[in-house]
Amino acid sequence: MPRLGLGQHLSQRLEQRLELKQSQVLRLRLAQLQAYTTSGETPIREQELILAKLNKEVLDKMYSNWENLHYRCMKRIKKKDRSNNVKKLISELRGLLENTKPNISEIKIILNLGLQAAKRNEKPSTVYNHMNSTLESEPIKNLDDRFEFAHEFLRLAEVLDKKDAKPQETFDFLHRTSQKKKYSDPENYLKIFNQVSRLAEKNTGLLKFVNKYFERILRDRKKVESEVVSSAFKYLKQLYQLSKEEVKTKAITDSKALFTKEDFLALRKNYSNIPIPVLANMVRQEFDDKLIENADKLFEGEYLQREIDAKRRIFRGLYALDPNRKRRKVINHLLTNIKSGKQLSKILVQLEILQNSRNFVYYFDETDGNSLLNKLKSYMINNNLRMLGLSREYKEKIAENPDTIRAHNLLQMISTYGGVLLGSYSYGIPLLREITEHIVDDDFKDWRYSHDKAGEQLKCLKKDDWEKTNALNAWKKNRRSERIVGDIKGVEPKINALKIIADELKDKYQATTGLEVIPNNIKKLEERIEEITNIFKSGEKDVDKKALGMEKRDLSNNHALMQIIFNISNINEETILSLGDQIDSAIKRSEYEAMKTGFEEAKKILNSKSVKNLERVTVIETDLPHKLMNIGKVPIQTCQRWNERTGYNKCLLAYVADSNKKLYQVLDESDRVIIRSIGRLLPFDKESPIVFLERPYAARWTKDYGKALFAQAAQTALEVSEELGEPVAVGSNDPRIIEIMKDFVKQYKFKLFKKTYERTLPKSKNTYEYSDSFGGCIISGARINRHMHYIFIERE
Repeated sequence: MPRLGLGQHLSQRLEQRLELKQSQVLRLRLAQLQAYTTSGETPIREQELILAKLNKEVLDKMYSNWENLHYRCMKRIKKKDRSNNVKKLISELRGLLENTKPNISEIKIILNLGLQAAKRNEKPSTVYNHMNSTLESEPIKNLDDRFEFAHEFLRLAEVLDKKDAKPQETFDFLHRTSQKKKYSDPENYLKIFNQVSRLAEKNTGLLKFVNKYFERILRDRKKVESEVVSSAFKYLKQLYQLSKEEVKTKAITDSKALFTKEDFLALRKNYSNIPIPVLANMVRQEFDDKLIENADKLFEGEYLQREIDAKRRIFRGLYALDPNRKRRKVINHLLTNIKSGKQLSKILVQLEILQNSRNFVYYFDETDGNSLLNKLKSYMINNNLRMLGLSREYKEKIAENPDTIRAHNLLQMISTYGGVLLGSYSYGIPLLREITEHIVDDDFKDWRYSHDKAGEQLKCLKKDDWEKTNALNAWKKNRRSERIVGDIKGVEPKINALKIIADELKDKYQATTGLEVIPNNIKKLEERIEEITNIFKSGEKDVDKKALGMEKRDLSNNHALMQIIFNISNINEETILSLGDQIDSAIKRSEYEAMKTGFEEAKKILNSKSVKNLERVTVIETDLPHKLMNIGKVPIQTCQRWNERTGYNKCLLAYVADSNKKLYQVLDESDRVIIRSIGRLLPFDKESPIVFLERPYAARWTKDYGKALFAQAAQTALEVSEELGEPVAVGSNDPRIIEIMKDFVKQYKFKLFKKTYERTLPKSKNTYEYSDSFGGCIISGARINRHMHYIFIERE
């Protein structure tokens, strides 16, 4: 299926094009995009090529053992290719061979590790240097059998490779700790290494966290005993679980202070039930032993031992109260009077909400946990949400599970906007209350597409039984796609190189399997796979199901490989970006090392310098309430902001509640929103739908960003069209979007239509709605008259 190119010159075009002329029918598809590295002709690339060559030679059994590779590896490199960078790589590789004395399988691990590092834009020689420095360090030299450790070291390298983790990060950490005197005792260092190995197997996210913070929390401790090492790992695991967000500097500072204390081990022994991050906070606040002892008893209870979320609430609540001048008095009161860990966690949730909403209150006269909790809940709900007039049922639901309304800043948005409505447009309060109730019930999406106005708003999807159609599901679907934008000049040489590799892969595949990579053979495999599938479906008993299952698996694997090779051989500038995931799949599927090497070389070409200036953006289409509520503040402030009176933000709830509106956002590589636009589903010619893009609001704008935005709307139109079985239009009257559409039709000889759109809009759930395209603030069900440009999207 063709993709969006939209007619720019090659140097300005999006890498991935969405539309091509095909028998006068427009077809769309957004392909998955590969996130490209930008190594280009850097030293990393140079070393990567050498490692790939050596790896191929090892696979081809050119070296009998590590000594043979050690002796011959430089000789196998042409003199003109022996740059200082390559010499450094070979020097470190030879050192690693001497330090590990690997067998052939372990040699493959070493080379693959270097290739994995290069894939992640890490310099292989640097990774090898960290490994050598570790293996030559004092704690390893003092081991009884350092070569036994070396084999475990390579086992870790293999795990990091399989888990697709960053090898440089981990081996740099092991190198740094091996050089420090405080960790020089072999027992201590082995404990560090064993912990790292376990994390590599089970949790690479936590491993990355450990690499970053382990040394920092022990920086000021002069002597590090074995128990301290264990406690440091336990602390980081707990902090990783409890914070879930970006680690606060204060938490790390607290831990440093705790671990520096001479009586740290005694504190850990006396208060072993308290999570170390919580203990660190309490020690910083200089709470007396009695209070900490009370806390330890609470954490000893079954509830807090079992519930990670409850411990997380306590941890977050303690830090949320840090700026509060009454903090010590409040915590003192809690730990003196509250006897239940469950109550403590729930009370601290309420206090965190009140602290963050700047409406803090505490009832020091209450010594009963339930009474205190009920008072805080009542105050929180009545103070923050009193203007909504929530029923007792919903107040109790919020009090019992406040996370649903607290997530994504929704509590502040709703309570603040409720105050705005109360002072300027009180008629909007009932709808805000209804929205809030469905957020609390966790059925907001279902309600949004089934409320009393949804039938009229979505009538264009189906005249009868619209609720039961797949077209409705296609419209409701939230989408997310990555796009590559920027300069693609210089892609042609890469395409030619990939075609050469494809020819080699065809030859290797035919030599290995006896099958030629041609469409007819691909089709035959498909037919046999379908035949076996039908045999299973028929329930025939006189068949060897095990043999058939194995045959189907092999056929499916070969079919996938043939299809990928065929796709590489037919590559062009429009399809190059869709190959990344396919080639990754081929590398995993291929049982033939010679072919796997070919696929890996193809992957390297995709990661070449010609794409280094490309930018990756993400386009999302969403109906999430917190994103819809926030459209007036992100990416730029507009009249629909929820936090103050603007005159027009009485229209905001139409965006949130109306089933025929979706939000499109373009995010940069840091996930910052740079563009947003509203897409409206409206009745069009013969009542078929149009996905109409409103004026985009942008923190920055380029035509390529606009193309990514337009492509997402067009993808939505295509999927709706495929379910409806009739054309769906995509249109706009914004000059920037129209310019993109004109480029497209010029490139592909399609016709861009223009007409006056005059009709009565479907009634909004809100009394007012806002549209930059149709006249600003308009009353629900208004009749509008505006020019628009559009093209038709339909399935074949």
